[in-house]
Amino acid sequence: MYALSLSHHVHFSTNIASIFPRVLPTAGPPLLQHDLAFSVLWVLVTDRRGELSLSFDVSVVNYQPAWLAQSVERETLNLKVCGGCAPTDPAPPNQRTGPVRGARNPIRSSIPWGKSSVNHKQLPTMSPAATNGSSARKLVSGVYVPVTTFFKDDADQSLDLETQKKHSVYLAQCGCKGIVVQGSTAEAVFLTREERAQITRATRQALDEAGFHDTLVISGCGYLSTKQTIDYCQDAGKEGADYVLVLPPSYYPMLTTKEILKQYYQDVAEASPIGVMVYNFPGIMNGVDMDSDLIIDIASSNKNIVGCKLTCSSVGKMTRIAATFSQEEFFVMSGATDLFISSLMAGAEAAITGMGNIAPKTLVKCHRLWAEGNYKEAKKLGQMLSKAEYPILKHFIPGSKYVMDKYYGYGGKPRRPLLPAGKEMIQELDEKLKGIMEYEKSL
Repeated sequence: MYALSLSHHVHFSTNIASIFPRVLPTAGPPLLQHDLAFSVLWVLVTDRRGELSLSFDVSVVNYQPAWLAQSVERETLNLKVCGGCAPTDPAPPNQRTGPVRGARNPIRSSIPWGKSSVNHKQLPTMSPAATNGSSARKLVSGVYVPVTTFFKDDADQSLDLETQKKHSVYLAQCGCKGIVVQGSTAEAVFLTREERAQITRATRQALDEAGFHDTLVISGCGYLSTKQTIDYCQDAGKEGADYVLVLPPSYYPMLTTKEILKQYYQDVAEASPIGVMVYNFPGIMNGVDMDSDLIIDIASSNKNIVGCKLTCSSVGKMTRIAATFSQEEFFVMSGATDLFISSLMAGAEAAITGMGNIAPKTLVKCHRLWAEGNYKEAKKLGQMLSKAEYPILKHFIPGSKYVMDKYYGYGGKPRRPLLPAGKEMIQELDEKLKGIMEYEKSL
């Protein structure tokens, strides 16, 4: 068990450098001086702007240095401190140099919190070593699924959160590394702000309750204005998301210059409590298409911009971006199944693909074969998946929901104004997805 006591000093019962490799570059003695101790605390408190969560037990012992001022209110700990910096207090990190990528997001643990002078709550486990972005769960290679949103068959088409949770847990059981909520597949544009928050919260809760503490939750947060996008990012962080996936603004494409796009992502990254991923999908964004030079420039502009999802079918763009950064610096993901194998060859680490709602086991096996070096079999599965994805791309949300209904017993109707799959659509889907669904059931 990791134990931390905050007073005039910090006492660690384990090598804290292994937990915060970027903050504490070397292992220190059992007793650390309070200036270093509060450097760590400051990183976790002030930059998070939300909940204080550590990957070890915490006990705060009646010591509140003045530089913890800044009017930061801790919801989790019910702690509010105010005032100014005293000359004898440790210098706050905003007066130090060397920003640390990975410093903003809390590190959570399933270890029960010890006795403390403040209120607390138990939080789910995260991987302690987080190096890409401001989130504690590290982005890892594999399959990520942009889940559909499920609605009840009532007059308001209200959220069906129980099915939402059931589906997310099933995908984690299949070996998917992350769940993406409020993505393009999720009918996010039809959701209210409160509904988005409810889905994020329910997804994280369901995964934790099922024991999938390391499964990531990524929340789609891009919207028309910078302010709205920031609001969604802050909501996502508060409700348990690990990263946000941010589309560019696109309502005025003729005015959306590279300068505007770079400033937009900088503003969002500065305000987001969790790592920001750039999402390029010109097909649904009025043709706004960010080239590799712009994405590289955006990625280099702020350490809280941690990766990208490319649904623009440009392997060349993906190759150039992946060649510029290490995986820890900027995590590149493909946004389509038919580019899965070619994107891995180009240097991408993962895929976020809607086919994961329908054939998650097949996708996970395809990635595993590739990772094991069995490229021939991975290629065969990739080709099978690509052929099956085409009718899904054509019929998108209504098609996906029909196939899920048929093979999994849930899917439901899209939210209006979208309509359910019609007769001709059903006929094509039944014919062209039969093979992949038989293979999926065999796994």
